[in-house]
Amino acid sequence: MFDQVQIFSKEECTAILERYAINTAWTPGALGRRNKKKVTQYRIVEEVSILQDKLIFDTINKHTNQLGLLKELVLLKYTPGGKYNKHKDSNHLNNRIYSFSIPLNVGEYEGGQFFLEDKVVELKTGKALIFNSSEYHGVKPVEQGKRFVIVGWIHKNIEQKRSLI
Repeated sequence: MFDQVQIFSKEECTAILERYAINTAWTPGALGRRNKKKVTQYRIVEEVSILQDKLIFDTINKHTNQLGLLKELVLLKYTPGGKYNKHKDSNHLNNRIYSFSIPLNVGEYEGGQFFLEDKVVELKTGKALIFNSSEYHGVKPVEQGKRFVIVGWIHKNIEQKRSLI
C-alpha cells in the first residue's frame, strides 16, 4: 500500500464538484450478480467519465505517469445506500496495475468508509490513495449525504515495454 499523495487542494475539489455535481448526465452504476435466483448488488453508485477533462487528467497524470499509463478516470457519486462490495480491479482482460481513489468531500457524508484488504483506510480530501489493482478493496454503504470520489487506473505501458526489448 502506498502513502496518500496530495493531488488537489480543498478549493480545487470544491471547484470540481461545482463543475460536475450539477447538470451532469450521471450514469446509474448499480451492478449485481445472480446467485441461485438471488441478485446481490455489489456496486451501487452513479458515475461520469472525466477522462477528457484535460485539467483533471493532467493534474493526476503529473503524479502518476512514472507508474504507467493513466487510461481510465471516473467521478463516482455515492448517495445513501451507495456502496461498493469487496473486489479487485485487475483481471485477465485488462492491464491495470495500480488503482487510485481521490475523495473530494471527506466529512460531508456519513458512512462510506474505504477499505483495503479488510482494513478501513482514512482518506483525506484531495489526496490519492494509490494501491495495487490486485488488492481487495471496497466502500461501505453511505448512510447520509453524498460521497464524491475520483477513481482511476494505471495500466502497463506496453509500448514502453516493447521499446526496451
